[in-house]
Amino acid sequence: DCRAVGRAPRGGGGANQPPPPPLRRALHSWNAAKDPDGPGLQLYDTLEALDPPAARRLRAEIVEPALLRAASAWTGDEGKDAVPPHRLFLVWRNKLPRMARAELLSTCLKTTRKYLRHRTPRDARAAAHLRAWRESPDPPDLAPLYAVVGPALARATRGPVAAVLQVLETWVGALPPLHLGCLLAGEVLPRWARELHASLVRPGGSAARLRKGGELYLVARRSVPANILQEDALVAKFLQAGLLMLLAGAEEDVDTLAALRPPRPEASSYAIVLAQRRQEGARKCFAAEQRPVPAPADKASVSFREVVERLATDHGVEFCPQEAGGGGGAERLSTTG
Repeated sequence: DCRAVGRAPRGGGGANQPPPPPLRRALHSWNAAKDPDGPGLQLYDTLEALDPPAARRLRAEIVEPALLRAASAWTGDEGKDAVPPHRLFLVWRNKLPRMARAELLSTCLKTTRKYLRHRTPRDARAAAHLRAWRESPDPPDLAPLYAVVGPALARATRGPVAAVLQVLETWVGALPPLHLGCLLAGEVLPRWARELHASLVRPGGSAARLRKGGELYLVARRSVPANILQEDALVAKFLQAGLLMLLAGAEEDVDTLAALRPPRPEASSYAIVLAQRRQEGARKCFAAEQRPVPAPADKASVSFREVVERLATDHGVEFCPQEAGGGGGAERLSTTG
């Protein structure tokens, strides 16, 4: 097939010649869903080097439709279609024109979104696919994917706190810190704080209560990523309140424990915290745009006389200020030359 590509047509270049039939048949038999960077890519690169117009025709007639079909058909079932959309897009994005690249990206994201909607959070592979998109070179806007994953994880936080934190650990690196912090501050940690407080005030021996409380605290402390703990003030406040509860429990300070009683978890949610933080971000951006730009020091207080004098000097004209008639100290600015 490659030898057929290498034969130049008689009578000049191949700008108006159709692609060789063997190459067309080879591309038709290429399975883009299973082997996007295999023989199909190699044949296309060979033809593009020898006959760019023919390569463009084959790309539009065979390659682009094959890529769109492969991206649309992906379901994530192991053993059926092994190549996920993010890899399909990464292999071909620099070989497609702008419109075809945008169409392929839109199809890949739509297929991934559908997959995430049905697999989050019960399938750990869903986190791996989202992480692959985030870690790809020059990643696209993934907000439509986060809009599916965030609420799905929020709905899954109704179970035992330790199990929920373990699930969230698999999504570290897949979700950006903003969304992960909102899940912790809006869903998980309010329930964790409520459970921690209940373990310290229930009847029983103080040693048993402290042991249970300490276990709950350590589960949360080990599960919260260090970058979120450093950057998210609300998450840090929850853990700080947990320490204060443990201290009050160790001292059997009933009044302090009563004062530290957390509000009901239903008062907060992932959606509420996310909306608040987006509003805060918008206000900060608006304030930064409205902040006045200070004038340069050398132009902050320039008189009209100084402007005229500089213009005269720049144009090689003699600057001759004269006192205007009628007194009052007013000047008449004139030039000569």
